[in-house]
Amino acid sequence: MAEVPPTRMREEQATSGFDLLVLAGNDAGKRFTFEGPEALIGSSLPPGGGIELSDPTISERHAVLRMHRENLLIELLDPLASPLRINDLERARGIVRPGDRVAIGRVVLEVRLHEGLSLSGVLQRREGPSAPRHSGVLDPMGLSDESTLVPSPTESADGAQTLLRPMALVSADRGHLNVIQGGELVGRARFELDRDVLTVGRAHGSDIEVADRGVSRAHAEFVWEDACLVLFQKSPANFTFVNGERVTVSRRLKEGDKIQIADVLLLEVEGLPKGDLAGSGPASFGDLSSAMEARLKLERQIEAEFLRRGSMLDVDVAGSSEMKEPGTSPAHIILSFERFRDYVANTVREFGGCVLNSNGDELMCFFEDTHQAVRAGSAILERLDEFNKTQNLLSKPFRFRLGIHTGDCLVDLVHGRAFSPLVDLAGHLQKAAGVNELVISADTLAALPKGVPFELVGELERHALQFYRLTSFIR
Repeated sequence: MAEVPPTRMREEQATSGFDLLVLAGNDAGKRFTFEGPEALIGSSLPPGGGIELSDPTISERHAVLRMHRENLLIELLDPLASPLRINDLERARGIVRPGDRVAIGRVVLEVRLHEGLSLSGVLQRREGPSAPRHSGVLDPMGLSDESTLVPSPTESADGAQTLLRPMALVSADRGHLNVIQGGELVGRARFELDRDVLTVGRAHGSDIEVADRGVSRAHAEFVWEDACLVLFQKSPANFTFVNGERVTVSRRLKEGDKIQIADVLLLEVEGLPKGDLAGSGPASFGDLSSAMEARLKLERQIEAEFLRRGSMLDVDVAGSSEMKEPGTSPAHIILSFERFRDYVANTVREFGGCVLNSNGDELMCFFEDTHQAVRAGSAILERLDEFNKTQNLLSKPFRFRLGIHTGDCLVDLVHGRAFSPLVDLAGHLQKAAGVNELVISADTLAALPKGVPFELVGELERHALQFYRLTSFIR
């Protein structure tokens, strides 16, 4: 059954992920990063199984969070448990947006946007020598009949974003994409299919640049393969449809096909070369060999854009529940834990890394430079006394456990996501550390300069992974 294109979200609802900040209940001050597509909320969940809350008013499997098209949906699972209240209205299920508050028993969650941090330039598209860029932007607010090119600022003088920033219009014999939906550009602009690859996305420099938060930075590509025009879906979060059907990996295009980018832009294929070379047939690779070739190409594209060698630093608060003594002001709890996250994030950025996500009182951070990862971990511990004296509003101090593992990892630094055993092993190392202790793997030690002060502690038996303890601060 064809999937209906998603309802347009408000601009502030980027699909780079959501944070849920606990405002009340036993877990007040914790923050959880939700990246989709689904996560349980409950009191007894397997490791990594969702948002685990210790409040007695939460049942084992209380509710579930889901990405519903481009919206965040919460739904009650246990009909005998405390009901959900979304902005003080009791609901069995409902859409929640940044700024909304959800009460579950005594627990109150606030929904916030999670914006991944980017290391400068690491995910910019690599330009080939045969793919020159055209400078310029079509002005959707004052486009002349001649499609005059105007300068391409990110924002206008009054701060309003330009919706579309396409390439310059040139003649071609491969056909073109007509804009049939897209603000003031309807019926007035088209994009020539005159190059082997035509990129679509929110990233600056995309061939079809769509300055709308419902469109991913690298959203989709139109690619000529064996004289056939193929649409490749690049975004895992924001969708593309051809004739109302969602494209999951790729789709061969034919004359008259209508391509919808999120719900922002609607394009129509026109003027393709006649005959079999133009592509024939929806959503078909033709045979298994072609399908495997396409899969191999996609895997290579994923590796080229997202595979990084680097180090994961996992920072966790030791004994966080004990810090929230009875009678402690909820405002002091929330503010202290927010300051803790800012403290870690600022230190990580100082040493060239970025925070990927938050799971309660745990932060996962990525560094391309292993030495910088270790220096950041050392600095977090060395400056901790000062943080507790000047920033912590609670009677008990913050104490940390830190672990670092090094290797290859698929990392989306723009959206703050990682897919690799590297993440899990950094977490296992962190759990093996003592209080206010940094431990690293043998792979991490091997990537460091000689003389860095570490001593062998033992081995994670399950993973046959030796780990080492930092014995003195490094600068």
